Amino acid sequence: MSLFSPTPDLMPAVLIALVNDDRYARRKLAREQESLLNNLGADERLVAVGVDVTWNSGVTVVTTTRVFQLKRGEVINEASASRIRGTELVVRPNGNYFVSYEGCGLYVTTFLHKEEADRLCRAVDGYLVGAPPGERDIPDLFPDFYLGILRDTGKPETAENVVELVDRTRRAVAASGALAFFKQANDERARAQFHDQFMVDRGQDGETLLRMPDQMIDFLWHWNPVCHEPLRRMIARFHELMTGPDSFLWECGDEIPRWDDED
Repeated sequence: MSLFSPTPDLMPAVLIALVNDDRYARRKLAREQESLLNNLGADERLVAVGVDVTWNSGVTVVTTTRVFQLKRGEVINEASASRIRGTELVVRPNGNYFVSYEGCGLYVTTFLHKEEADRLCRAVDGYLVGAPPGERDIPDLFPDFYLGILRDTGKPETAENVVELVDRTRRAVAASGALAFFKQANDERARAQFHDQFMVDRGQDGETLLRMPDQMIDFLWHWNPVCHEPLRRMIARFHELMTGPDSFLWECGDEIPRWDDED
């Protein structure tokens, strides 16, 4: 990895968590990425990363259980959820924004833009203050969700039929869920990341494509707790539409047609 390349190499999970929008933040995070990942516990999930824009400062990491700060590969501050009472966003005289963490004595994190500071505040307040969202409680869709639809509609449990159901589910999660969520939250950055990760054909292998709806749900679940209840309802509604009396599956024979083949 070259720190002077236009786009430093960041793992997808780390890049998605980054709340900053600028290239400087990516370069700074690239230097701390290995240490960040090494400091995550076995049951700990990365939620957000904020890169402080001030000189000689560190990187703030928000997980599902704590906040910690890294500087030159070392953890310099750390606080579990029980010590954090909330966040405060303050505008500095120079126009920058900084986030302070109430109750734990952590250093502040300074940002150039209010939108970036807001993202870090939402992550801390949403996951570590009050009632954290917890683990995804929507069961994995692959394979039982798709096989259940086939059984309920009397369709053969073939690989081809599963692939077609996966494709329709992927389209539903993207169009009816993700794009609507991003628009409502006015989060163009998350929308662009979602599009790049899931809606660009890169010749992904079959296993990746079969699990793509699950990966989409994981992305949205971690992005914003506001998505949780709509995602639960969406998956239940999709099952109802596919198996209900008006479903096209009752009319299409044993082989589910490709989406592009329909009129």
